[in-house]
Amino acid sequence: MYDTVHVLATNQKRRSCKDLAMLIFFASIVHRLLLERTELGTLCESNPARSKLLFDLLLRHVQTSLINKKQVSHMKSCEIDQEDEYEFNYFGYDSDDEEQYEERTHAIAVYPLFSMVNHSCIPNVAPIHLLDGRCAFVASRPIAAGEQLFDVYGFATMEFDRSFRLLCLEQCYNFKCRCAVCESFSYVSVRNMNQEEEKFLRALSDSMQVEKHLPKLIEYMNEVGRRYPKHQYTAAEVMLVRSLRIIHSYSLEDDVENEFGYFGVPARTNS
Repeated sequence: MYDTVHVLATNQKRRSCKDLAMLIFFASIVHRLLLERTELGTLCESNPARSKLLFDLLLRHVQTSLINKKQVSHMKSCEIDQEDEYEFNYFGYDSDDEEQYEERTHAIAVYPLFSMVNHSCIPNVAPIHLLDGRCAFVASRPIAAGEQLFDVYGFATMEFDRSFRLLCLEQCYNFKCRCAVCESFSYVSVRNMNQEEEKFLRALSDSMQVEKHLPKLIEYMNEVGRRYPKHQYTAAEVMLVRSLRIIHSYSLEDDVENEFGYFGVPARTNS
């Protein structure tokens, strides 16, 4: 597993001098602490080559972590005000649900397999972080035999124009996106539904029983002739991923934040 993570990209040559200098400074501090406070100091004292190898590995890993890190998220139930409702609504229409779910990041990880997946502003797979610590991949749209798997890196690209997407990716990951949607100068949008599709998805989204409506959604998405444009992310794909995350990434008993704001303390009930 280490061999897989070790060879992940660092993009060191694409970093600015200031950025690289800060990372070298950070690696130097960690290197010194390891030599002074762990058994590595004894191992490296008589062998300068080992000390240099340790520093080189630290510098490499801090760079691979920044480039290949993945957010580990869970779903949290929350009540939202009407004025904030649009912020949580991916479909562009009103919803009567008082209780919604939102994603909360609780960790950052580098995965031997997950981190190898390249980016596209229109992904064909999505990560589902399971409650037991594992990460599962699900296909969010049809994938042809031999087609490359694509994830979306770090942020939601919906409703962002091309220049903003390119800026975010370059600043965070030090590469210029050349996915199909960016190469075609397209504007990513999930609000491309006809009235029939909007009515169907509205009915499913208003259902409080996510597990019950999921098979209907999958059947709808797998209908013969259903099109998935290369330059557009459909509302059905968003809903599929969100539903799976609600089912597999949310636990009422393990909700990490409650009315008191403490971890692991049951929320107060009104008498």
